[in-house]
Amino acid sequence: MYARVGNRPDAEDLTSDVFRTALGPLRLDSSTGEVRSYLLTTAQTVLASYWRRTLGLPVTSIDEESISILWPNRPTPRCPSDAPRRARRILADLPRSLPPRARAAIPRGMQPSRRRRRR
Repeated sequence: MYARVGNRPDAEDLTSDVFRTALGPLRLDSSTGEVRSYLLTTAQTVLASYWRRTLGLPVTSIDEESISILWPNRPTPRCPSDAPRRARRILADLPRSLPPRARAAIPRGMQPSRRRRRR
């Protein structure tokens, strides 16, 4: 549960909710596999309910404070993302990292040029 929630207090609360929810309708003659399956399904349901409550709030307007809470490390105009540049570099280097036989399967128009790139 901790791996799914990320903080100990909520994970402990959710774990107790799972057992509280599961123990009521659980039959005493259930096999170990049935109990395990039922607990797993109950845990998934409790976790889904938690995230629905936590993130399911309707958003009618987005202000700067809400954005900074939901996306704390977003790129700003002063610090633009370099993801497009990194993606182009990775895609350009990909064919060079392939074995010759795999490289030959790339259509001619999609192969990188043979000249060296400036860095």
